[in-house]
Amino acid sequence: MNGSPLSTDHNWLTLGGLDLPADDTGGSVSGWLARTLDGLNLRPDLLDKLGRAIQAAADREGAPRREAVSAAPRLVVYSSPDHPAVSHNWGFFIIEKFDSLSARSAGPQRTIELYLYREGR
Repeated sequence: MNGSPLSTDHNWLTLGGLDLPADDTGGSVSGWLARTLDGLNLRPDLLDKLGRAIQAAADREGAPRREAVSAAPRLVVYSSPDHPAVSHNWGFFIIEKFDSLSARSAGPQRTIELYLYREGR
């Protein structure tokens, strides 16, 4: 697909990325998520559920035991390429990755990937 804004990886549209703060007591991640996903017209309860799922993933201790993760997790949000202009039912899943060869830091880097897809296609 030449000229397409879609990632060549899995045809997922990258909506944004954020280095997650160590302490999000001010709700900065929720605000960023709401702004980033605004064009998808998601229900407020789904946005809340996404925020809780991201926070649970960020809080989880899943790093390889032999090395400590060197930096805060990076959140990357993707959407299926066929997202509608009006509200529909959405599903999501999260993948957590550990990259021991991160160019961003000396130690392993943790990435939380949030994938949103339209249900019932």
